[in-house]
Amino acid sequence: VARAQDGTAYAPPADQVLPLALFRAEEKSDPNHPTVGPLIADPALGWSRFSGRTVPVYMVPGSHLTLVREPNVHILGAQLRAILGLS
Repeated sequence: VARAQDGTAYAPPADQVLPLALFRAEEKSDPNHPTVGPLIADPALGWSRFSGRTVPVYMVPGSHLTLVREPNVHILGAQLRAILGLS
């Protein structure tokens, strides 16, 4: 959360268009948390402001911590391979 708060003032150059893909955990954090709640209400978790285009969101089973653990990591890997054109 501290790093997310540090980045709230960042604004990319207006002419910079960055391709982004967001892998989002299906298990949500506490929506009533004063800092996290507004952020998780946005499907792209605030990343859209860093790209000049719509940020595709790929849902991965698990939480923020468990999406990179068995068995969820296989789904994450399959999504990454598909995006990169490796499957």
